[in-house]
Amino acid sequence: MTVVAKGAGATLPYAQGMLIGSAGMIAYCLVSLVLINRLHALVGSILAWLAWFAVAGGLYLGVGR
Repeated sequence: MTVVAKGAGATLPYAQGMLIGSAGMIAYCLVSLVLINRLHALVGSILAWLAWFAVAGGLYLGVGR
């Protein structure tokens, strides 16, 4: 819809955000696979969330701006 309404150039920030978020989600999934089995579920989930934040935030600051 955005391509039709605003043109292809307007979709670039949205596409970059989705790719950055998906890289963070992959990091979350991989870290949670390891940490939830080794640690308590709550602690493993929190640390996996921090991994998502680190990856997505780092990519945003490095590439997304």
